[in-house]
Amino acid sequence: GWGMVVNEAAALGLPLVVSDAAGAAWHMVDHAVNGFRFSSDDSRALHRAMLTYVDAPDLLVSHGEASKRTFALQTSEVMAERFLSILHTWQATGV
Repeated sequence: GWGMVVNEAAALGLPLVVSDAAGAAWHMVDHAVNGFRFSSDDSRALHRAMLTYVDAPDLLVSHGEASKRTFALQTSEVMAERFLSILHTWQATGV
């Protein structure tokens, strides 16, 4: 499914640590840029991702800012504009 909490966290400017089992992980997490995506069956990977923030707390801020930028590209307004652009392109090409 889609973990809506991932979008909510990104909107709030939080770094993301998301299992690859969540659909949002593939659209909202740019690995090591705004957080970490880990294999859902690998608790050690989750541990490493969380420990990264303990060892480098400055990443909390930079990853959080990157999350806000990622979220800004996924708003309903932006997605609607993309959809309309596709429709206009199809219309112009006779598809």
